[in-house]
Amino acid sequence: MRSAHQPDKRKFRRIDMDRFADMSPGEILGHYQVADLLPHDWIRPEDLSAELELLRLPREWGYWLSQFKWDYFASLTFAKEPTVPNARRQFSRWIRRLEQRAGCGVYWFAAIEVGVNERVHIHAIVGSAFRLFPSELEDAWRSWGLADVSRFHREEGADYYVTKFVALPNAYYDVSAYPWKEL
Repeated sequence: MRSAHQPDKRKFRRIDMDRFADMSPGEILGHYQVADLLPHDWIRPEDLSAELELLRLPREWGYWLSQFKWDYFASLTFAKEPTVPNARRQFSRWIRRLEQRAGCGVYWFAAIEVGVNERVHIHAIVGSAFRLFPSELEDAWRSWGLADVSRFHREEGADYYVTKFVALPNAYYDVSAYPWKEL
C-alpha cells in the first residue's frame, strides 16, 4: 500500500532527460515543440532539469490561452529596428487600427521576441477580428514592416507558440483585457 506522501507513478510520464543534457532552453525550444516536451499529464518536478522548468510557465500560459476563440496568428517584423518600448507602441497602434477597421474591440496576446542578430519581432494571436481578412491585418502593419497573418487553427498550436519564451528573463509579453471579462 502506498503512503499518503508517495505519488502514484502511473500518473506521470517520464521524459528521457539524457537527450536534453547538453542543450540550453533555447536549443530545446528550437528542436522540440513545447507540447512534445511537456505532455498533458504532469511530470514529477524531481525529473525536471532547471532548463525544462523554464517550460512550465509557457505551457500554462498556452493552456490558458487555448480556452478562448482566436481568429488570427500574426508574425510582425520591422523595417527599421525598434527598441522594445517602440515595438510595444507600434503594436498598440496596430491594434487600434484593427479595432477601427473591425468596428469593435479586439483582444490579443502578444510576445516581443529578440531573435538572432538581436532582431526584434512580435508574435501575436488576435480575437474578435473575424470581420477582417488576413490581408487587412497585414495592410494595417505595413507602415512599420512586414506582417505574416494567417487564420488561427487550434490544432496548429499558435496559442502555445506565442508563449514559448515567456519564462526567460528578457521576455516581453502582454495580454489584453477583453475576453477574460466573460469568464
